[in-house]
Amino acid sequence: MEKANLTAGRLVLGLAATLAVLAVLLTAALFFWRPYIVTSGGMRGAYTAGSLLFVRGAQAGELAPGDKVTYRLEDGQVLTARVTEIDPERQQLRVLGDDNAQFDGTVIPYGSVLGRGGWAVPWLGWAAACLHTWPGIAAGAALTAMLALWLALPHWLKKADEQQDGPGEAEAEERRQVHV
Repeated sequence: MEKANLTAGRLVLGLAATLAVLAVLLTAALFFWRPYIVTSGGMRGAYTAGSLLFVRGAQAGELAPGDKVTYRLEDGQVLTARVTEIDPERQQLRVLGDDNAQFDGTVIPYGSVLGRGGWAVPWLGWAAACLHTWPGIAAGAALTAMLALWLALPHWLKKADEQQDGPGEAEAEERRQVHV
């Protein structure tokens, strides 16, 4: 009975931890931070490819040289780089990726700024990208089912062993003591 409680406890604890992580990420995404998937190594010093980057909304006027900024290009592509120079007269920012050796001529207008680069969770971006496809959804469901089985299987096997073996050792000992 005690082991059954441990297994049930493991299952509840695993589900609670998963739900807590999802709740934190969802709250951050909905109220404070906007998630983006890092797909290249241009900011390798700060963010690795495959990370899920959370960006906090900011106006271009709030930024300073050295800040990480996320912005949208005219073609719709979203990038993150470090601010190297601010030109308030032209209302432009000069930016450079941490992994780039020299300035590549990237100048972005204030209106293209989406926010300030924040924190990132490694590998979660690839997982999030996969979950936007049918094979990824199927894989996520399969992994969730495997986790549930892994957490519950010891309990089920123990119950099956008890049913096959008959009464447990403690019960058998009790019977011997009663009949003596």
